[in-house]
Amino acid sequence: MILCSITVRIGVSADSSTFFIDCQQVARMANNATSRTLCIIDEFGKGTLSKDGAALAASVVNCFLARGAKSCG
Repeated sequence: MILCSITVRIGVSADSSTFFIDCQQVARMANNATSRTLCIIDEFGKGTLSKDGAALAASVVNCFLARGAKSCG
């Protein structure tokens, strides 16, 4: 049996920034990641400085790899 989880953004809350919502979604993905998880992330950290965006991306990929998940960013 293959289990799959897909996370999408349906709307943006007026009370939260886009970056905050992105962080919440990536955190949810990371917390639920297993060795049978494929995580695809597009434009995470968009709008940050280049160094900050690179650091965020590296941290997220390291977190997924530490959990045994396959990641593609």
